[in-house]
Amino acid sequence: MYDLHLTYYRNSGRGFTPRVKTGDKIKQGQLLLEFDISEIEHAGLSVITPVLIPDDQESVKSVELIDGAGVTDGVPLLRVHLH
Repeated sequence: MYDLHLTYYRNSGRGFTPRVKTGDKIKQGQLLLEFDISEIEHAGLSVITPVLIPDDQESVKSVELIDGAGVTDGVPLLRVHLH
């Protein structure tokens, strides 16, 4: 689960394009949201986004920390394995 709500609401939704809505059934790998980083930064908001992965959900098989990962574009920090 990506926690984008504060940035989204502080910017009145500008810079965000939702691709699903509440109640939609989603599939693994489905695009959920697109965002424009430059528009968010231009509004003076942080583009740092915490990623929350609840470990008690039945669909999560395991969460793997990627060794040597840091905050770098395109480098995964965690890999979530689903059932």
